[in-house]
Amino acid sequence: MKIRKLLIATTISLLIPFTPLKAIGGFGIQGAYNMFSVGDTSSAMMLLNPITDEMEQVGEFSINGFDNGGGFGGYIYFDAIPFGLALEAEGYASAAPYTFSFKNLLMDLDSAQAGLLTGSYYVTVRKKIIGLGIPFLAKAKLFAGLGINKHVSTPMVSQEMFEAVISGGDLENGEFETDALIDYLAENRIESEGYHAQAGIQFKVLMLDTFLFARYTMADDVIPGSAGFTSYHARIGFGF
Repeated sequence: MKIRKLLIATTISLLIPFTPLKAIGGFGIQGAYNMFSVGDTSSAMMLLNPITDEMEQVGEFSINGFDNGGGFGGYIYFDAIPFGLALEAEGYASAAPYTFSFKNLLMDLDSAQAGLLTGSYYVTVRKKIIGLGIPFLAKAKLFAGLGINKHVSTPMVSQEMFEAVISGGDLENGEFETDALIDYLAENRIESEGYHAQAGIQFKVLMLDTFLFARYTMADDVIPGSAGFTSYHARIGFGF
């Protein structure tokens, strides 16, 4: 019996130095501000002339340039990893509004509202760079991280979209069909994946956890015509 107690005590004493008593992980919500710029674009609306059997321009789509967007979501992380590493996962949805115009001989739709909608998730391995002593804060540290990401975005407005969501494809006389729009967005969603790097600071007061950090995402087509973008994030949650 004494030998068993001695073995248990010895095992506990060996494990204590490696047990993350102060920090195991955390979870919470976050807001994101994505910085990018998309220029003006325009495309001709082409229809087949049944008399000449040739494609002719009968109208024009124009998308006004737009900048930046915002998002909201949640995160979870685990600190109980050796060498000062932490593993985190997050997901959020973002939106960037823009306006578009459609003009032909019978219709003049000017400055109609639309939006670039994106759902994203990120998995990041981050490491503490340096701990900071700040008055009134239990803990603060600078960190940096690398990871992978994946995104699903809605397509931009186009002639193809209009023809798909208007009954019979008749842009002058047809009616808008909500179900057709849902089907079109699902069938033509834009998927992409890539890598990212981030750096920032974490504040911790008791169980209250706050992060402020900047990130650069390297992924094609999340932003039309771009291979990457910068974002700024603010998190608040609970650490345990």
